[in-house]
Amino acid sequence: MSEPTHIIEQWLSYAAKLAAHGHLKKAVDDLLSVVESEPLNIPVRDAIIAYAAQQNDFTMVIDQHMDCAEIGLMAGDRKSAEKRYEIILALNESLPLGPNAPSELRQLLANVRPEIHLRIGEMRLDEGLIDQAFIHLFKAQEYEPGVWETHLALGRCHMAKLQYRQAIGEFQEVLRLAEAGPAHAQAYEWLGEVFFRQGRPPRETIVWWERAASLYEQQQQFAEAFGVYERILRVEPTHQKAHLALAELQAKLHDRPVDPAPKSTVAPVSEAPPSSVIDFGTSSDPIIVRSTTDF
Repeated sequence: MSEPTHIIEQWLSYAAKLAAHGHLKKAVDDLLSVVESEPLNIPVRDAIIAYAAQQNDFTMVIDQHMDCAEIGLMAGDRKSAEKRYEIILALNESLPLGPNAPSELRQLLANVRPEIHLRIGEMRLDEGLIDQAFIHLFKAQEYEPGVWETHLALGRCHMAKLQYRQAIGEFQEVLRLAEAGPAHAQAYEWLGEVFFRQGRPPRETIVWWERAASLYEQQQQFAEAFGVYERILRVEPTHQKAHLALAELQAKLHDRPVDPAPKSTVAPVSEAPPSSVIDFGTSSDPIIVRSTTDF
């Protein structure tokens, strides 16, 4: 249950008095107990940051800023999240440093830089600022290679640039690096999108979406599975498995109606079994390149 506002204000006032008398650790500890019941309270977290900074407790400062950024993202407030990330990246210049602080702070910042650049890159990608997204995602990859989320975002950036070969490579990396589950489902879904945009036959596109939908269902991500099956029907309106799956998922999602599949401009073809490897194209079935920057 959320604490009344006046109770929170009393805790903040009490912590300020403790800090004024030099009891910084006690002030932080007491406010941390408030955060346990009020995890979304930003003023309390800001007070913790202020008192922790006075103690050169960089771990606490960074952790609280990262939590505040996550709260902002969950609330759809990307600007506040980005502001927190910028503050963290500037801590080396803005915080009072003790004799051993610089090396400690450098290590702490090294631990969070990859995630920060990944999140900013994802935000730039969603805003359509693809070149800026690339800058941050490449930094994230440089600081911490082998993170599947970075490769997924890079694949989406290449999709936006119509660089389909590079996109396929990034989505392959997601499949290689991540455990089977939601990550694989997203990669399969995007691979289907690559093949669709290349103008591949439906049988070569749908197999990826089938894999994605199946994994989403296994993870009980029914809304995501529903959307993928709808996507399949837009490409192949007679796809029986998709029709049956939508009917079952509709019952699980209760109030979401099944969207009748619009007529597809692509002639339906018989389904083909998924290939064990990604087909990069042959002389008889070339990859359709829509940008000279693909090479």
